[in-house]
This record gives sequence, structure tokens and C-alpha cells, in this order.
Amino acid sequence: MSADVTNQIKSAMRLSDYVNQFTISPLKGSGGEGKFIGFCPFHDNTKSPAFSVNDQRGLWNCFAGCGSGSIFDFWLVQHGYDPRDRGNFGLAVEGLAQEFSIEMPEYKSEKKEISPTRIKKALDAVATAATNYLLDSDDDSAVKAYDYIKSRGFTDRLIKKYRLGFLPDSNRAATKLIVKSVGDDYGVKAAIAGGALHQGDGEPYTSLWGRLTVPITDKFGNVVGFGAREVPDVPHHSEAKWINPTSTSVYDKSKLLFDGGEIARAKKLSKVVICEGYFDAIAVTESELDAIGLAVCGTSTTPGHLDYISSADEVTFMFDGDEAGMNATSKLTWAINKRDDLFAVLLPDGIDPFDVVFDPKGDLTISQLVSAAKPLLTVAVDVERKRKDKNDEFDKWVANAIAAIDSEFHKNDLAGLAAKKRGQTRSAYIRNLSRINV
Repeated sequence: MSADVTNQIKSAMRLSDYVNQFTISPLKGSGGEGKFIGFCPFHDNTKSPAFSVNDQRGLWNCFAGCGSGSIFDFWLVQHGYDPRDRGNFGLAVEGLAQEFSIEMPEYKSEKKEISPTRIKKALDAVATAATNYLLDSDDDSAVKAYDYIKSRGFTDRLIKKYRLGFLPDSNRAATKLIVKSVGDDYGVKAAIAGGALHQGDGEPYTSLWGRLTVPITDKFGNVVGFGAREVPDVPHHSEAKWINPTSTSVYDKSKLLFDGGEIARAKKLSKVVICEGYFDAIAVTESELDAIGLAVCGTSTTPGHLDYISSADEVTFMFDGDEAGMNATSKLTWAINKRDDLFAVLLPDGIDPFDVVFDPKGDLTISQLVSAAKPLLTVAVDVERKRKDKNDEFDKWVANAIAAIDSEFHKNDLAGLAAKKRGQTRSAYIRNLSRINV
């Protein structure tokens, strides 16, 4: 990592001024010039100051045990990373460089991997080109894509906010647009490394042609991949309605949720709602509910996803009421190991969050749905009893779900919920479960 960049970051802002952006009340001077004390931004305690900053040394310390170190360590703790893992240092440098508008160096040596910064820069250029093409092109396919997205309720403001785009309806034209947007051969290599292009036997090609593009961003708003949706009556690659990005050096679908850039725009994660689809997540964010909508990107919810939003005050799962949504909900019992305040709500079959916000059928609102959410284990048991009316199948699911839970309290909680469904006492039901092989 360039020492020049790290030095620029250290001198860009006093550490106390940077920390003050995130404290409940400003730090107060203590014990000399450049020394401050106040409430730790990472704790709820507002009774006794337990956080100090020394601008002269560029160091902070939390006496309550959440950590200490430089501005880089502060950034890592703030974003849910372990500062003790020095492999995370580059993330802090890149994140702070972006916050302070400091240009990161680009490494063009063929012997080195293309840097994450360069890949994200290329993907950002592709996103911009796709949005401009959707909004400005008079090509027949682009007009159809624009008319379609408008018919779904998206205004130009929302298209620009979430950087929705469209790529021409032929591989050759779409590839040409991408190549032009990234600028040079090195940009093309970065676009390939980021998944926007693929390297064939000869010229590169793209699987995004003829589709609406939805940029997926990291916590800092950098584009790291694209989801892409078919447009009715427009030729496109693959028969799938949606295609999701493959894993790259900048994108891991098991560790990142689609948020439409909202996490980067928010200073604090209060309420988040995890949905199935990109458009569903956008609908939640744009609804009357004061929450950020998130979406899994073509995969099941993982522990990495919950780590990604570990700082959120409230987490609610809101999956569709069809078979896939019920299955996804019932598989979430393990999540109680990560945090025990998870909630869930299952939508009526045939309705998704996007419909509720953009195409309502009645008076149902997202706020009403979230207010009706129940503890995750309660919903999971309700769902599985609905799906498995045969007692032996339901009991086997319960036994396996309990085996995946670490806490004895939550094991007993799940057993008690299931016992009520079976009309048994919890102790008797647990004895019956002990006979099932898991």
C-alpha cells in the first residue's frame, strides 16, 4: 500500500474532527492541546466518557474495550471489520481515500493483479454508460427498456439514484459500449476482472447485453458487480429473467447484500429489511418505512450477510409468500446464532414488496407488514407446520433446526414453539425428538 496515500489520509483531517462526525456529542478537551475525551461512538453508554483521542499522536482508545489505534483502526471498527486482521488494512485505506477524495494509485504492471480500485473504477464507468444509454438513446431496444422501467413505477429520479441502466440488444454493440466506457486496454482487463466483460477465444464479450442493469455496490458506494433483468420483447442473453454476478476479487455474494448504495449514504444503520429481489429492496427503501431495503443476490442468506449488517439496530426478513420464500424463511433458524433479535414476516402468496409499494392491491403497506413481524423462530415454525402437515416430516425439520442452534435457551424456545403446534408439552416433545436421527 502506498505510504504517500496513507500519509495523505492522516493529514487530511484531525482525528478528533473525524471521530466527532460519529459521536453523540462532541469530544471535549482533556489534559492538554490535542487531547480529547468523550463518549465512544461504538457504545450506547452516555453516562461516563470512556473514549479518548490524541491528535498529536493520531491515536484513539476506548476504555470500555472496543479497541484502539489510528484512524485506519477506527474506520475498520466502524465498518464491522477486525483491525487485528492486518489483511483488512487495505480496505481502510481505500475507504478513507474515497471519503477524503484522495486518488489511489493504479498498478499497471502485468506481473501484479489488477487492483480492486481499478476494477471498481471500470465497473463505475460501465454503470454510468448504461444509465446514459437507458435515458438518452433513441435505439428501439433502449426505448423499450425505458418504457418498461417507467411502467413499473420508476421515475427518472429513481433511475439516476439507483443508477439503473441498459445495454444494447446485441453482444457486439454492448461490448463496444463497455470497451468505450472503460477507456483503454487496462480498463478492459479491469472490466473482465470485475465480471462486466468475459474473455473469449478472441475478442471479449458480455452476458449483460439486451438487459436492464442494476449496479451492486459495496459499503462505500463503489460498483462491484451487476444484476441484470430481461426486458419484454427485447433479445437478450440467457432465458433467465434475472442474472446475478459471479464472484470476483471485489465481489463475494456470500458476504455482500444489495442495498442500492443506501448503506454508503447512511451514517448509521437503524432498521433494515432483507428481501429476495433487487427491485423489492429498492421498494422498501422508497416506501414510507424509515428503513433500508436489502436483497440477497441469487443466493441463500449467509452468516456473512449478517456480519455485513452487524451494526444494524433492527433486522427483519421479508420474503415472498410462495414456496421459495417459505423455504428460504424456514432455513434461517441458524441465524439466531448470530443475533437473537431477528424478526420475519411472510408476505401473502403472489405479492412481493415491490407490488406493495409500486403496484398496491388494496391498503396493505410496508409499515403494516413490518409492524406485524414476529420473532424469526416463531415465523419459521409457523411456515414449516404449514408446509409439512405430516407430523414425522415436521418433527424431523424441528430436530434438524434445533441441532443447528448453539444456545440451549433458543433450542428450548424452538422446541416449545413446535410442541404447541403438535399439542404436546415441551418436555414430552423434546423426548420424542431425541429419537430422531439428525
